[in-house]
Amino acid sequence: MIRIKKFTQKILLNYFIKFSCCALVLMLANCKEEVSEPLILGQTYQGGIIIFLDDNAQHGLIATTTDQHTTVQWCLGSCQSTNASGTAPGSGKVNTAKIVALQTNGNYAASICDQLVHNGYDDWFLPSKDELHFLFVQKESGRIFNFLAKEYWSSTESTAGRAWIEHMGNGDMSEGIKENTACVRAMRSF
Repeated sequence: MIRIKKFTQKILLNYFIKFSCCALVLMLANCKEEVSEPLILGQTYQGGIIIFLDDNAQHGLIATTTDQHTTVQWCLGSCQSTNASGTAPGSGKVNTAKIVALQTNGNYAASICDQLVHNGYDDWFLPSKDELHFLFVQKESGRIFNFLAKEYWSSTESTAGRAWIEHMGNGDMSEGIKENTACVRAMRSF
């Protein structure tokens, strides 16, 4: 009986050691998954390509990899002031909300971005003037592609009848007439 008891204890001890080792391996594997690689400009992430990162590389801006439209107006019908005047990073989302609230439904630059569902994300917006310029800079550095050598709308209004555009062929920025057409590339923040 003592021999069976020792044999049973030995088996249990072996199983305990094996189980403990397996549990440790699984815990280490799970720990490895929690450690993420640092985010970098040009990286595919959360539905698009990272085009801007904050100083901590924890938050930034993502652009879609293709245009949402290539010939669309900034506004519908008679354009009026929307007070969408923010230019800095982070203001594109606010500008887009102001434009959509005033213009309501229809096929225009801000609405196309606001209604976009792309790669599982639905919080896209028309970039502000500075955010649009980040797109151009990243295009020039080879981190994002598929741009036409044409003008692209920003969400930044300059007057009641004009909004800022940037030419993706040469980087020239100017005040475009809102009833004219330009391209649209959506963005989101994270």
